[in-house]
Amino acid sequence: MLAFYIAFFHGHTLTEDGLIGDREGNSYTIKDERTVLEFYYAHRDDNVKDFVHAVCTNTAFWGEDLTEITGFETAVCNYLE
Repeated sequence: MLAFYIAFFHGHTLTEDGLIGDREGNSYTIKDERTVLEFYYAHRDDNVKDFVHAVCTNTAFWGEDLTEITGFETAVCNYLE
């Protein structure tokens, strides 16, 4: 489930309306709090491993460091790849 969330929030352009993402040639606008959109925009060029690590260690999002759950980060990376 987190892998889908990360893939959904992987956008390429930040506008006043939101973060623009693309899937299979279809563009969509991601709307959320500006700080969330800016976080994902800042990591738009990360490789899968770095992107997943940034998301999982963002305690402001989850209230905890998800990399402390054994095997979780690796599983999310595997689903995204």
